[in-house]
Amino acid sequence: MNAQEIIEYIRTSEKKTPVKVYVWEKNAVDFPGCKVFPAADSCKIVFGDWKDVKPVLEANEFDHIEIENNCRNSAIPMLDMKDIPARIEPGAIIREQVEIGKNAVIMMGAIINIGAIIGEGTMIDMGAVLGGLLFLIRWPVINLMGVESAYTAALTASILAFYCCWCPLRQLNYVLVVGILRAGGDTRISALLDVGVTLCWGAPICWALAYVFHLPFLWIVCGTFIAEDILKLPLCLWRMKSGKWLHTLTVE
Repeated sequence: MNAQEIIEYIRTSEKKTPVKVYVWEKNAVDFPGCKVFPAADSCKIVFGDWKDVKPVLEANEFDHIEIENNCRNSAIPMLDMKDIPARIEPGAIIREQVEIGKNAVIMMGAIINIGAIIGEGTMIDMGAVLGGLLFLIRWPVINLMGVESAYTAALTASILAFYCCWCPLRQLNYVLVVGILRAGGDTRISALLDVGVTLCWGAPICWALAYVFHLPFLWIVCGTFIAEDILKLPLCLWRMKSGKWLHTLTVE
């Protein structure tokens, strides 16, 4: 899909709030527009949109109700992964309209948004975020959020544009700390790199940009991101090349 097709797809998609409801009935009740599965005597499991389920629950009496819900007015459903010729671990979040090549590996915690293309044999590590065409569709995304202030919308668009450009370096640091150092058992240094750089370097830089140089909010955000990542990258590379991050994680 190109940028215009993604914009139109998001704009025209029906916004849904899917729910899964367990009901213990006093009397038999119908749930129009929903999928209903009997579970036991007087018990049903109902799958449907909240706008269809809520009126039925309010209009009838039940012995007990349990409701499960994980999103609200969601426009883009999750990808149906059953026939994808790839390895996809639990906890990966993948939207519809994503292309995943054969033998790709998607690790737990990866977030892959609409428009992203994962090549054949590619590995997406834990915590990786692929925005697809976020840079190109940032304004339609902001409009979908109902931001009324023109200043806030413009500021948000600028921050998104910066993050899209800066994301590769930030993700490289994330892979070095989480995917290499922490995976090798080097948890103390990993914590120092994560927390120490933020508190001892990022926070003072942020304070100086705001209260010493009196820079605009956008420059404060961008400057703090840049300062943290530029310092963290050589420290991560130095630790990785030292080989001291390798620890024995099993006992024979």
